[in-house]
Amino acid sequence: MTRLLRVVAALAFTFFAVNYAWTHVALASLSGEMQSCPGELVAAARTRVEALAGQVRAAPWIICQRRSAFGLNVSHGTTRFAPFLPSFVVVGPSGSNIDVIAHEWMHAEIAARTSSLLRTWRMPTWFDEGLAMQLDRRSDYDERALDAYRRAGLLSAKRLDRLASPGQFFAAGDQGKAHYALARCVVERWLVVAGHAGAMKLLEGLDWSRAFPNQDFEVHAAACLGRSA
Repeated sequence: MTRLLRVVAALAFTFFAVNYAWTHVALASLSGEMQSCPGELVAAARTRVEALAGQVRAAPWIICQRRSAFGLNVSHGTTRFAPFLPSFVVVGPSGSNIDVIAHEWMHAEIAARTSSLLRTWRMPTWFDEGLAMQLDRRSDYDERALDAYRRAGLLSAKRLDRLASPGQFFAAGDQGKAHYALARCVVERWLVVAGHAGAMKLLEGLDWSRAFPNQDFEVHAAACLGRSA
């Protein structure tokens, strides 16, 4: 029995160590700096997720952070994943609004309809963020903002295949906002053609054997970038 307990403990340690980002939030949630988010904001965010996804499958643990805890310091929002466990949505002091909570909840919904591993390794970051941005109505990412970023030259050489990984997509300041605005525009235009049902079908059809259908989005990216396909 002692040997079995050691094996179980070793496996558990390995699992939570590999899924460090999720474990970090779990530890921080035990501090007094985390609390339940306002119920009315969570309910309104869920309504937005339902409008896009239909029946909501994700049941993330949604917590609001007041101050840094265990080295975790979230300004707006983040979602953390681990296989077989509910996602954590952490909302920072600047993100306590419907836009941010709905955005992060959509990430959890995407993982629930694919898997945390497929979402990470088979889905381009621009699509993951672009779909979540459909529920995020902040003006920094709307069409007017996108046009301003484009005129400022922040998207002059950007194509979807150059925004496929987190390292390519996430950037500081206006450059990062420009990437989010572009992703929002591309997915929004694609949804006009595919519909919400088409989006959920794409998610549920994602697997390890097929590449993500980037070609379906190229014409929309061209339109958003103001160039010919």
